[in-house]
Order: sequence, then structure tokens, then C-alpha cells
Amino acid sequence: MLCLEGLTLAAAAPSELTHYLPLVASGQLDARLAVPHPHRPWRQLTAPLQGVAFPPRVHSPQASHRNRRLEEIWVETHRGQGDALLAELAYAFLLGLFGDSSALERWSSIVQGIYHCGDELPRRDAALFIDLIELLIAQQRLLPREQLEANTPAGRGAHYLSEDLEDTGNPLLIDAARRWATFCGGYHPSASAPDQLPSSLVEPTRTAASKLHEGALQKAEATLAEEAERSGQRAACLIPLLSHVGQLQELSLDVFAAIASQQRLLELGNANKVPADLLARGLQRLARLKREVGQGREADRLEQEALSHKL
Repeated sequence: MLCLEGLTLAAAAPSELTHYLPLVASGQLDARLAVPHPHRPWRQLTAPLQGVAFPPRVHSPQASHRNRRLEEIWVETHRGQGDALLAELAYAFLLGLFGDSSALERWSSIVQGIYHCGDELPRRDAALFIDLIELLIAQQRLLPREQLEANTPAGRGAHYLSEDLEDTGNPLLIDAARRWATFCGGYHPSASAPDQLPSSLVEPTRTAASKLHEGALQKAEATLAEEAERSGQRAACLIPLLSHVGQLQELSLDVFAAIASQQRLLELGNANKVPADLLARGLQRLARLKREVGQGREADRLEQEALSHKL
């Protein structure tokens, strides 16, 4: 059994195994196991497995040319069924995480087919390719950065996917192209610099902020403003309040606002001479947020700066 801790799959605690394995063996799974955990990354990884025959078949890797590979997998192997393609991609990745080298090779083969799909296949089913983008992003967030280098199956030719989706002229696919280019810019070490990308892919677009935390965020921002007026803009007492605001902004999916708050938080920390380990944590958080908007090189610099504070 594995559990998801943050963005990493880890072995379950012995007590969890003792409790659940007898239930698994007897087929008496309770509600906690029968229902997927609501953790967002886990939902993204497993969503394609819902509503399909389980377990989906993971086929042997194909030796066909990568420019035709996706067409063969989708149209021939899966008879044009997008949900079957998504299910195989999702399951092959999970098996690969568990150490199945053949499944990981199949996943890599499908990924290379997607990267070299051309613009004709996405035009046939725009919704499928939007789902493929989201699944690839969820999967690749779990991979070490060295597995996203230009000479790896997950990194080699990744930029072609954005270009092909942009070439379709479909506004939804162009948005997906920008989403993929932004992700690659943040997480793929060898991603093209902004001046080498098509102009429409250089700047990520701001998504509509989630309303789920709107009330709490407004209250936190009001409290911060009141304290700043009372104590001054550089007072140390603003640090926990601003940190709370930044966390709510990120939960609201307003990453740009969270970046601005984190930058201000670091300025406050420096002004008030907070301990070096706290500054390092703040720099690491800012680096993570920068990756979310495609600023991978800036994130690298911030991570190096964080290391210098730890030494």
C-alpha cells in the first residue's frame, strides 16, 4: 500500500497495513478505501481510471515512428476512444512509479507520441488533448527534475506539443498550449527561453481565482491593512498576517498575487532580521510559486539563494 504525502508517493505506516490488508484480502473495503482521497494531485492522477474497466490494459511499447505513434495508439489500439487512451496513460504511469519498468517504458512511448502528435489529431478531439495536458502535468510534477531533462523521454521534444496545439487555431487548444509551455518553463530544466517561444506562449494568462476562500481572504487582507496602518509598513508583526494572506491567495489559485505577497514577506523578513532558516524557507516557497508561472530559471536562482542561507 502507498499513500500520497504532498506530491510524493510513500509507503503506508505499518499500522495502516495491519488495519487494511485483511479487509483487502476479504474484499471488505470500507468507505475510506472505496472512495478516492480528495487530495487534488491524487484526484488528477487517478481521474482517468474512474468509469473504465479496471485495471486497464497496459500494452507493450510500440516500435513505430514517434510522429505516427499517437495515431496508432489512439485510433488503432484504442479504436478512437479517448477515455481508454487516458486510462492507459494514467495506469502505466502509476505502475511505473511502483517499479514496473515495462509499464514505464510504455508510458514514455505514449508521451513521445503525444509530444509529436502534429496539429491534425488535436483538431479531432480538443477535449481529449486538454485532458492529456492536465494529466501529463499532474504526472510530471511527481518526477525528479533530472527526469525532465532534454535527453529524457519526458523532456525530449516537449516543446513540440505547445507548437502543435497552437497551430490548430482552436482557442481552447491555444490556452492548453500556453498552459503546457508555462509548466515546461517552470519545471523542465532544458525548456526554451521565453525569447525562443512563439509570442502567444511567452506570458502565462491569469486564470480566474477560485471563490472558495474569498471571504477568508478579504478578512485577512483587511486585518493586514489595519495592522500596517497602526504599526507601520515594515513592522515585524505583519509577517504572520502577510504569510496567512499569501497562503489564502495560493489556495484561491491567484498565484501572481501569492508571488507578490511572498516577495513582500521576504522584504519584511530581511528588514526585521528574521533567522536565516526562515528566510531560506521563504525563498524556497517563492521559487515554487515562480515555477507555477513558468519562471524556471528565476526559481533555480532562488533555490540557490535559499541554500546559501542554510549554510
